[in-house]
Amino acid sequence: MDDIGSYSTNEVAVNWNASLAWLAAFAAERRPGPVPPTASCAVAYKVDSAWSNGFTATVTVTNTGTSAVPGWTLGWSFAGDQRISNAWNATVAPSGGAVTARDFGWNGTLSPGASASFGFQATYSTANPAPARFTLNGAACT
Repeated sequence: MDDIGSYSTNEVAVNWNASLAWLAAFAAERRPGPVPPTASCAVAYKVDSAWSNGFTATVTVTNTGTSAVPGWTLGWSFAGDQRISNAWNATVAPSGGAVTARDFGWNGTLSPGASASFGFQATYSTANPAPARFTLNGAACT
C-alpha cells in the first residue's frame, strides 16, 4: 500500500524497487544488440578498365529472394581513397568513402531472379581494393 504517512510500507517498496531498477539496467547493458537484417541479394562488382589513377566499374545487383523488390538502394564503402566522378543507370551519391546508388525508376523493380546493372567512373591515388560488403535497402547482402 502506498500511503504517504506509512514509513514501514513505503520504505520496503523503495528498497525493493531500487534493486530491481539496478538489476534491469545491468541486464539491459549486457543484452546483445539487434541482429542486422539480411537481404536476399547477390552483388557482382567488376572493374572494367583501370589506369594509373582511375577506373571504370560495373555493379550488378541480383534479387535472390522470392518476392519483388520495389525500388532499390545499394550501399557500400570503399576501403581506399576512391572517388566516383560520374555514373550511369543509377543515381550515385558518394559521401567520403561511403557510396549510395539508387535506381533510375525504369530499372527500379527487381523481380525474383532479376538483376540491375549500373556503372561508374572513379579516381584513386594509392590503391583500388574492391568493396567487401554491400547493402540492399539497408540490409546486408548475403
